[in-house]
Amino acid sequence: MRPSREEILALLQGVGLSAEVIKHCLKVERKALEIAERIASNGISVDIWLVQAGALLHDVGRSRSHRLDHGVLGAQLVRESPLFSIFLSQGDRESLALICERHIGGGLSAEEAEALGLPRRDFFPVSLEEKIVSHADNLVLNGIVTLEESRRAFLRRFGAQSAVYKRVFRLGEEIERMAGRFEGDNDSREDLQEQESGQG
Repeated sequence: MRPSREEILALLQGVGLSAEVIKHCLKVERKALEIAERIASNGISVDIWLVQAGALLHDVGRSRSHRLDHGVLGAQLVRESPLFSIFLSQGDRESLALICERHIGGGLSAEEAEALGLPRRDFFPVSLEEKIVSHADNLVLNGIVTLEESRRAFLRRFGAQSAVYKRVFRLGEEIERMAGRFEGDNDSREDLQEQESGQG
């Protein structure tokens, strides 16, 4: 039997995750569940429990580090800590570990990972559940923001030509289309493209 939401929250406290980071994870959970439920209502198969658990656990590595390596450290915790093996099957542990590893931005290539001091391998979200959590995390900045607001924030931070910005853009478009609500289909997308061309 899979652990309840309350048991997962207890795990976060058990590994020493700060109240501030847990608050962030709760916001990501809310957004990820909203997206997953819209996707499921469109007849697409999605593991709702895995999305919820992954959203709650995606930043568990911040109990060890607040740098980019928190994803890798979180995956290590999920895979190896006795706290997690008590509650989670091996299959669920691995699925959740991959969500932790792959949630940063729109993912990282092996070359980017190595340059940042991470293990040399791709960290792109692959499964639908990984993509939903990564996208939801990108929509939780100081609070929960719209897709367009998230894009504008990544555009300002990285520039329109950066691989990071382009991956976040593509991931958001893919997930929002599956959810049946792509905000960029209308004038807002044209405005954003004008901004991008102005930055090139």
